[in-house]
Amino acid sequence: MHDLTNEILELIRLTSTDLSPDVEKSLHSAVESETPGSAARGALETVIENVEISRRNSSPICQDTGTPIFFVRHPAGWSTRKLKEQIRTALAEATKKSYMRPNAVNAVTEKNSGNNLGGDDFPSIHFEEVDGEELTIELILKGGGCENVGAQYSLPDDRLGAGRDLAGVRKAVLDAVHKAQGQGCAPGILGISIGATAARATPNPRRSCSRRLASATRTQSWLHSRSSSRKKPTNSASVQWVSAEKRPSWIPRSPVSRACRLRSSSPSPTCAGHTADAR
Repeated sequence: MHDLTNEILELIRLTSTDLSPDVEKSLHSAVESETPGSAARGALETVIENVEISRRNSSPICQDTGTPIFFVRHPAGWSTRKLKEQIRTALAEATKKSYMRPNAVNAVTEKNSGNNLGGDDFPSIHFEEVDGEELTIELILKGGGCENVGAQYSLPDDRLGAGRDLAGVRKAVLDAVHKAQGQGCAPGILGISIGATAARATPNPRRSCSRRLASATRTQSWLHSRSSSRKKPTNSASVQWVSAEKRPSWIPRSPVSRACRLRSSSPSPTCAGHTADAR
C-alpha cells in the first residue's frame, strides 16, 4: 500500500487555500448582478480579492478553517487503519504549516490539542469500500457558522403547514433559509437531504455540497418542478450549509480546490495543475 501522506497534505492545502472554478465563476457572475458602488457588490469583490491573495500565498481563505470531514472510497484490500494514520499525519503537518488553524478542542476540558487531532472523532473520516482499483479521497472543511445554521425538520410540520411530500420539503427549506439570514458566512451553498429518519438524512447534505454548482442547479429545478407532487412521502428533511469560500474541490491527479478529491490508481499518484473536472 502506497504512503499518500504528501498527496493528502496537498489536498488539505488546496482545500483551505484555493477555490474551485465553478464557485469562483459563480462569485464573478454575482458581482456583475449587483449595482456598482453597492455594499453587496463591494462585499463580493472583497471575497474574490481575498481568494486571489490566498491562492497566491497558500494562506487560508477564511480564518475559520473548519472541521475536516474526509470521505474515503477505497478498493478491497486497502487498510483503512493505515489510511486513517496517513490522513491524521497529513492534517497535523498541514496545521504546522498554517494551512489549517488548530480547531480540535476537548468539549469537556476546553483544551486545544494544537494539531487538529482530537481522539477518534476529529477529524471525521468516513470509509466506503467500492468496486474497481481507484481510491478516492474527498475533503470538506465545514465552517462553524455554516454548521450552526443547519436544520433538521420532521414532516409533517403543522407550524409550517408542511406535509410529508416534496411540497412540504420545499416549505422546510425556505423556512431554514429565512432563519439563516445574517448568520453563517455568505454567500452560501445549500445542501438538502430527504430521508426516512434523521440518521439517514443528516449525513448526506455535506456530500451534496461538494457537487458542481451546475449539477446542484438541476437538482434545485427538479425540486421546484416537483414541489406540488404528493407521490413521494418522506419523514425527514435535513438542510445544511457550506460557505462558498469553504466549498469542496478536489484532486484527480490534478486538483480543483476547496474540498478536494484525490484519486489514485497508479503506483505514484501526483497532485499538479488545476482542472474543472467532476464533482
